[in-house]
Amino acid sequence: MVSTLLHSRSFPNPPQPHQEIKLEKPVGYVIMDFLDKLVKLMVKEFGSTTLLAKVDEIVVERAREEAEVLRDEGEMEERMVTELFRVF
Repeated sequence: MVSTLLHSRSFPNPPQPHQEIKLEKPVGYVIMDFLDKLVKLMVKEFGSTTLLAKVDEIVVERAREEAEVLRDEGEMEERMVTELFRVF
């Protein structure tokens, strides 16, 4: 009975043995990850406002550095980096 239930289950798009699984992250993933984590910290009670402001400064600086690296490697346009810096 258990084996019948297991075999009758359908899994959505299971990877086929001959398909290649992409492990590369999209361009800008690191920046998005930093900002996503910052938003999660802002939602939680994260100590004092001063501490959260310091974490914000660190995240913004690291995101800017990553954007500059992507620009220098030709993976991000200059205008996108400029817009990102305006947001920060």
